[in-house]
Amino acid sequence: SSLAMPGWVEPAHLAEAPEERRGRMETIEFASTVRPGATTTLHVYVPAGYDSGSALYPVAYVLDGDGARTQGLVPRSLDNLMPDRVAPALVVFRGRMNWGSTRPGPLEAVPAAVSILVKDIVPLIDARFRTIAEPRARAVVGRAEEAVTAVATAFGEPGAFGALGIQAVFLLDVDNTLLDNDRVLTDLRGHLERQF
Repeated sequence: SSLAMPGWVEPAHLAEAPEERRGRMETIEFASTVRPGATTTLHVYVPAGYDSGSALYPVAYVLDGDGARTQGLVPRSLDNLMPDRVAPALVVFRGRMNWGSTRPGPLEAVPAAVSILVKDIVPLIDARFRTIAEPRARAVVGRAEEAVTAVATAFGEPGAFGALGIQAVFLLDVDNTLLDNDRVLTDLRGHLERQF
């Protein structure tokens, strides 16, 4: 949702960046080995300077990242903010999961998505790109419904990600059931309820 008053000025980081600051997007058509039949598209933001150097990079995984990539203009922001205000990083925008003929039930979808991310997607990105392959250099980010998957990943797989970003958490009845049935997530739910 967005509300702009007459005096609003678009932030400079949303403007098209000069060519020398622009990263590039690499598209990977992904098929899961953990859950055969499940596929998605990964759009990997590779920052300016990556191709001419040898440095290792941290990675942020944005779940259901098509909206962030196209409507949120996150790649433009990254172009404008790296390296002056934001440390250079790879950003993986994961598209919506296509589960194929074996779509998981409501209580299985989040654990299945977590498993695919941790066991399939992270190793793929670490193998294809120069990453800092350690939890301290990995973030998982989700908004709305995908915030639940991000939380489940960060807290349910503590050896995989060292940072978590969530926005506009949207819980359905099945998410409440999932949280109630998982000790780690139940503890987190209690913490969130105390905070908000």
